[in-house]
Amino acid sequence: MPSRGLQEGKRSIVVVYDRTRGDIVHVHEVVTERGGRHPSMRAVEKEALELAAGGSVGRTLGRKQMKTISVKASRLEHDPNVLLHVDVKRRRLERVKIRR
Repeated sequence: MPSRGLQEGKRSIVVVYDRTRGDIVHVHEVVTERGGRHPSMRAVEKEALELAAGGSVGRTLGRKQMKTISVKASRLEHDPNVLLHVDVKRRRLERVKIRR
């Protein structure tokens, strides 16, 4: 018997970053099954900040130093030659090539 699996309805991804430096401190993803009730973006951002603040980086950095941006999953694709960073002025995720 085939497994049912998740029938994805909606996905939200939020990056939590240091508002001064642009360093990413947490990536939060919420996936709702088709037909399910998806939380508002505000609720997703709030949960992301709460989780980030509770971690070791969050305790060091402080919640007021953190901000969030919404991103598409394709922007987070893993590449060992790329560093992810937030441009704090444009509030945009950047993929920076690592020089080797």
